[in-house]
Amino acid sequence: MNFSKEQEEIIIYNKSLVVLANPGSGKTFTLSHKIKSILPSLYDHQGVIAISYTNKASDELKYRSLKGYIDKKASFFGTIDKFYLTEIIYPFGNHIFNQHIETADFEIIDKENDNKKVKKFRKLISQENFNPFDKEIINYLKYFFENGQILIETIGVLAIYIFDNCMTCHKYLKSRYTHLVIDEYQDCGWEQHNIFLRLHKLGLTCIAVGDENQSIYGFSNKSSKYLLTLIEHQEFKSFYLNKNYRCHSSIVNYSLKMLDANFAVSETKEKRGQAFKIPGTQKDIVKFIEKNVTKIMQRFKVKSYNKVGILVRGENTGNIVEGNLNLPFKYFKNTPLDSDSSLWGGVFKKLLLWSLDENTTSYEFVEEYFDVTTISKDAKGIIKLLNNIKQENNLSEMKATLIKTAQKIYPNAYNDKAILKLEEVLMSKEYMDSYRPALENEIQVMTLHKSKGLEFDIVFHLDLYEYVIPQQRKVDGIWEFLDYRQCLNLHYVGVTRAKEFCCLLTSTQRINNKGEIKIGQPSKFLSLPGLKEIRSLNKSK
Repeated sequence: MNFSKEQEEIIIYNKSLVVLANPGSGKTFTLSHKIKSILPSLYDHQGVIAISYTNKASDELKYRSLKGYIDKKASFFGTIDKFYLTEIIYPFGNHIFNQHIETADFEIIDKENDNKKVKKFRKLISQENFNPFDKEIINYLKYFFENGQILIETIGVLAIYIFDNCMTCHKYLKSRYTHLVIDEYQDCGWEQHNIFLRLHKLGLTCIAVGDENQSIYGFSNKSSKYLLTLIEHQEFKSFYLNKNYRCHSSIVNYSLKMLDANFAVSETKEKRGQAFKIPGTQKDIVKFIEKNVTKIMQRFKVKSYNKVGILVRGENTGNIVEGNLNLPFKYFKNTPLDSDSSLWGGVFKKLLLWSLDENTTSYEFVEEYFDVTTISKDAKGIIKLLNNIKQENNLSEMKATLIKTAQKIYPNAYNDKAILKLEEVLMSKEYMDSYRPALENEIQVMTLHKSKGLEFDIVFHLDLYEYVIPQQRKVDGIWEFLDYRQCLNLHYVGVTRAKEFCCLLTSTQRINNKGEIKIGQPSKFLSLPGLKEIRSLNKSK
């Protein structure tokens, strides 16, 4: 195994640390080997907490960390919300509040709920500089908890409150876990940062990894400022993974020049970032892609369509691509289950992803929830159900089997809302298709946000218009930028998904969210200092 000097230093360093990692710098490779180096020295009852931003990223980190028959022992791999719920709130909430969670799963109240008490509480916590541990706030949390409810945006605050007031929770976490690893720390919120610091103070070795230039969730109160504060923290040693192993050097030049006009670009023989202005609208951009994608694939020796990504700002252009692309493609849409944080909702999502992927096994699914070294009667029952799921053709039978599986995993967590959302997904061909991995002959179409953490040989980056990227709004008759830096980071994420070729596409007109045709003014990001010289600007062909 070949490690760079920086990667090797990160793996062997045995105290708390923070890693700033550029796109394509081998971050997941380094993290997985860091975890591999830790696990063999732990007792069987101990483990590592490994937090990733999405379930998909978590599965990838887990797979790489345990590859080679590494025993995960008592480790946790998952999202921060899953950690809050399963490791703090569910097991220890009833030590603080009067609720016995053995009777039922909590209802996770999403943002569509318009209950009067919920609305009043949400108005209270939306106030600027509110204190999350104010007595009135805690009384609300107590009320909802004791009624079997948790507001989705208060999961982190609730977990911290329980942690701060439950010594049993402290003892459990300290005895079970030795290390905490949080990836994508630039998309960290106040709650996640504070639980990280609390676990560090508790004695866990804590590792934060992120890239301030890929912070793209400001609208959810996530910020790279928490990552940057750790760099100044005396108890965290800073490491840097600067080299981009993924992208062609000309794409690396372009992406870094976008961020810093003074960046000194390296010499390259080719310009692999090209901008095209297409006469017409987004529909004509789709025709351009159809006409040119095969030639571009041949030029860079790309053999399958699923190595090609079409990235859009939002569902408006995504739907235009979906309705006009006459090549095989897979459009990754959001589904009703995506916003469900309940235990059963999580199982349903995992089951759908598993059932629609031909390369997965029953063993891989079961080990997510059970110790497969001593398979229980329940685990054997799940394996039997799983063997039926992939063969189910009848939707009602599939629904029944999915619910039976969830009951065996979380027998006391019945959740009506999760079942309703499951039904909505099962009834929609488009929603179901979102859980299926792209086939080899399918171009992948998705939003820029969904593309984060992925890579493609060829990227077609759309929506590079003024008012779209960067977004703008009118204030007192004057247009001003809305989250300029977040939009630049989003554009940076899009460019750095491309390994071999990045095609930046605009058109003379654009269709907006209302279906109106507007003038297609090119994004200011295309005219940032020094970019024109290091890319090719072409008219449509």
